[in-house]
Amino acid sequence: MATGRDPLSGEVGDPPRPAPGWPHSGEDSPAPAGRVARLRWRLYRWLELGSAGDPPGRWFDRLLIALVLAAVALVALETVPSLASEWDDTFALAELVIGTTFLAEYLARLWVANLHPPYRKDTPLMARLRYALQPAAIVDLLAVLPFVLGILLVPTDFKVMVILRLARFFKLARYSPALRSLTNALLSERHAIGASLIIIFGVVMLAATAMYMVERHVQPQAFGT
Repeated sequence: MATGRDPLSGEVGDPPRPAPGWPHSGEDSPAPAGRVARLRWRLYRWLELGSAGDPPGRWFDRLLIALVLAAVALVALETVPSLASEWDDTFALAELVIGTTFLAEYLARLWVANLHPPYRKDTPLMARLRYALQPAAIVDLLAVLPFVLGILLVPTDFKVMVILRLARFFKLARYSPALRSLTNALLSERHAIGASLIIIFGVVMLAATAMYMVERHVQPQAFGT
């Protein structure tokens, strides 16, 4: 069986294999059943080690990638009035399947969060809270929000729902090494990028103010403010 790389720590290797009575990290008491412990270990391999884990993990990754692409395509197709009226029930069923799958995936990732090497010394609750604040987990949460809000019948602006559903596209970053590298680079340089944006904003404001002062009397219609 192949050995995977943890997406949070970058460490190579699997979590300790569970056995009957195996205590999970952060827990003082043994797992309630060895079968449950092995299920959580297996889910961790499928979800977090993905294609580097084992064949089921590769198929799981492919399924989720297909659902992400289908979710984005569904949003685009629903904006076509003729298709929306003719295939309304089919689109609703597809959204139900996609939303249910993403919700189950998100909850499963939270359940196995304390198997990540950085969180194995935390309590299960703290490990899940720390994991939920990771960028990838936040994207997963945004991906399930439209489905959850729809189930709860919470009134939500149509534009907000469309944006949230399109945000599912960013789930692909989890499965692309290139996108992960780009995301990590942006996060590591976030302070420099923020400072650059502030400087650019200041230069634009100074240039706009200078143009306004020079041209406001000559072209009052173009430079009214």
